Amino acid sequence: MTVKTDAGGVAQADVTGTRAGDTAVTAQVNGQAQQAVVKFVPDAVSARFTGTPVVTGSPAQADNSESITLTYKVIDKSGNTLPNQTITISVNNNAVSDNSSVVTDNQGEASFVVRNSQSGTTTVSASINSHDISTDIIFKPVIRTVVANKMLSAKAPVTGYAPVDTISTTAGVLTYSISPSLPAGLVLDSATGVISGTPAAASVVTTYTMTVRDGSSGAENSTTFSLGIAPALAVTQSLYSKVLSMNSNVNLTAINVTGGVSPVVSISPSLPQGLNLNASTGEITGIPTVETGATTYTISVTDQNASPVKRLTLSLTVAPGPDLTVNTADKMLAVGAGVNYLPVAGTSPVGGILSYRVSPPLPSGLGLNSTNGVISGTPRAVSSVMTYTMTVRDGRSGAENSVEFNISVLPRFVVTQTIYVRTVTSSTSVNIEVASVSGGSGTYRVSVSPALPTGLDLSIDATSGAVTVSGIPTAAASVQDYAITIQDDVVDGASNTRTLKLTVN
Repeated sequence: MTVKTDAGGVAQADVTGTRAGDTAVTAQVNGQAQQAVVKFVPDAVSARFTGTPVVTGSPAQADNSESITLTYKVIDKSGNTLPNQTITISVNNNAVSDNSSVVTDNQGEASFVVRNSQSGTTTVSASINSHDISTDIIFKPVIRTVVANKMLSAKAPVTGYAPVDTISTTAGVLTYSISPSLPAGLVLDSATGVISGTPAAASVVTTYTMTVRDGSSGAENSTTFSLGIAPALAVTQSLYSKVLSMNSNVNLTAINVTGGVSPVVSISPSLPQGLNLNASTGEITGIPTVETGATTYTISVTDQNASPVKRLTLSLTVAPGPDLTVNTADKMLAVGAGVNYLPVAGTSPVGGILSYRVSPPLPSGLGLNSTNGVISGTPRAVSSVMTYTMTVRDGRSGAENSVEFNISVLPRFVVTQTIYVRTVTSSTSVNIEVASVSGGSGTYRVSVSPALPTGLDLSIDATSGAVTVSGIPTAAASVQDYAITIQDDVVDGASNTRTLKLTVN
């Protein structure tokens, strides 16, 4: 532009601009230049928002802790950013913030933080210089798992099972959905998140995702939990009536419980004094101390999922039982060696007739006399040590008592004779291996009849089993048959007698 000086030689020029900041103005006259810097500032009178606020964190959980931030930018009519401008802000839907206004920074920006405990759409209204802008942000419902792992029982009705909980409020309607599909027989109430129904069959533990949706905003949130279905509770009864022996150990299994989750067994009326019920298995144990007549007890079985109660009846009597004494706790027998022994002796305190039974079955070749408890027979095969239970029943009281004993069957006791006839000379050393022994327990003894000639002895080697006549006969002796008996010191019936015809010249 061109301007003229006034009478005083002064020229004035008006400079205008739309861009805030420093502007250099240069004046020239007769080839000489002079420069000045002028500053333009933003026009606060024309303050307004530019664009829409930048929203971060939406959707956020409606837990009054997780927040959403809105960042506004303020400019003047020429587009210059305006610092130090106050923005007035209001929110609805019960949202909260630390303040109701914010001030722009040097870049003309100001951020506003919003929290809420109510899910749905929250409208944030901002105003500056009569310019208004409204922005919708979303707070999603807060859902948490309250039962992380659950085992239900097949055939057991389910009511009021709520695996999740929604702790936020809403102005709208919450709806629930689940994935994958629930086990057959179970349904989800989409309005409450409650699972109910009757599981049709067992199923493996599966991880499910529960999603809650706020109908007013469409915001969703999800959490997971695990659910499995145990087999249906089942109870079988193996014993219906029993006479228990007073003052004797009782370990009674009348029922077998399978399936369900943590079965619960109860009995009514109370058991006889000294007896206890295992509330998980139904086993009855203890030592009854008082005689009682026959009493009918009702056993009830359910589980922690309130499976339909199974009820069974059991008759119990407490009476004096037979007194038992173990005569032989450990018995070693040998194949082929006959036996006849009484491992357990019993007497009846009430004058009853006793009967005997044994479990498991005795070794092959042996049998039990059920009237007197005698075990007899000839073992046919080797068997290792086995524990047997002898149960004795008193025919008058009906009570039984049991004790344990052990039986093992060793290899056959065998005597092999190698020398039958021998003539020796007096005053000369003699060593005759008459026979060898194997099998049985390995602990043997020998005897001879009549006595050997003076100076000779009979012995057996504990390691080799050799039976030897040795020594130095001191005088002549006419021919004589000597009966040499070899016997197992441990095994009943393991004995053998052999004859040696001996002459001393």
